[in-house]
Amino acid sequence: ERMAELGFFHGDVDAIVESGAYAIAFPHGLGHQIGMDVHDMEALGEDLVGYGDGTERSKLFGLGYLRLGKALKA
Repeated sequence: ERMAELGFFHGDVDAIVESGAYAIAFPHGLGHQIGMDVHDMEALGEDLVGYGDGTERSKLFGLGYLRLGKALKA
C-alpha cells in the first residue's frame, strides 16, 4: 500500500500483489542465504539451492526471480 502511495505502483493493491508485480522491488526474497548456501552454491542451480522441499519457483512475473523460496527457521 505504501509503495502505491509513493507512486511505484498504480491500481488496486490486491491486484498488484496477485499479479506478482511487486516482486520487481523485492528481487531476492528476504535476502541472500548464509552458511552452506552462499552465492558459490548457485552454480548448482538456483532451483536446487534456493528452494526447499515442496516449494517450486513461481511462474508469475517478478516472483520467478526471487531466487529464494525456503521456509524460515530460527
